Amino acid sequence: MAVTQNLPGPSAERPIGFGRLKRKEDARFIRGKGTYLDDIRLPGMLHGAILRSPYAHAKILS
Repeated sequence: MAVTQNLPGPSAERPIGFGRLKRKEDARFIRGKGTYLDDIRLPGMLHGAILRSPYAHAKILS
C-alpha cells in the first residue's frame, strides 16, 4: 500500500531557491570568536581515530 501526501508547492510568498537565510553564527566566525567542535575540551575526554588498511580484503593477524 502506497501512502501519498500532498505537500504545498512554491508560492508567490515563498518561491523555491530564492532569498537568503540569515545565519546567526556567521558574525562570530568572521570575527574569529566562534567555537568549533575540535576546540571543545572536557575533563576525562578521550580521543579516537579510524585506521583503514591499505590492503583490500586483507586478514588482520595482530
